[in-house]
Amino acid sequence: MGIVRQKAEVMLGKLLWTKQLDSKVSAKKSEVDGEIVELRLKAQKNKAFLNGLYENLVNGILTETEYRELREGYIKEVNYSLECIQQLTAQQSELEQQAKRYICMADMLTKVDTNTELTAQLVDILIERITVNGPDDISIDFRFECGFNELLEVLGDE
Repeated sequence: MGIVRQKAEVMLGKLLWTKQLDSKVSAKKSEVDGEIVELRLKAQKNKAFLNGLYENLVNGILTETEYRELREGYIKEVNYSLECIQQLTAQQSELEQQAKRYICMADMLTKVDTNTELTAQLVDILIERITVNGPDDISIDFRFECGFNELLEVLGDE
């Protein structure tokens, strides 16, 4: 099972490097926070315009048709802003969770004994699933392997 030990060393290198991504994760979080603030302000502004439409209709400033068209447009804008806020919040939460998982995994891997024998602890940390397809055909699905690349993509490093 040399492949497992090799994968552990590769993952450890990646995971320790992930610990150094804290500043990038913080910068990305600040960027998303700024976008969320802008979207909230935009939604509030459109809600204020929406609230003022009826008054403009009653005062004769707007026709019934203008009122309905403007109302529909403002409602669409508010809903779009709220959907974007939800998506950004979910993305931000996922980014933070991925970074936490990698840092946690790095901590666990550094605690694993450095001798070359395969331990149950190492297998539990690294391997999601082992599939035996035949006597000489074994496939191993490692934990967090593709997620690490996703984290880098979100941070713009790939």
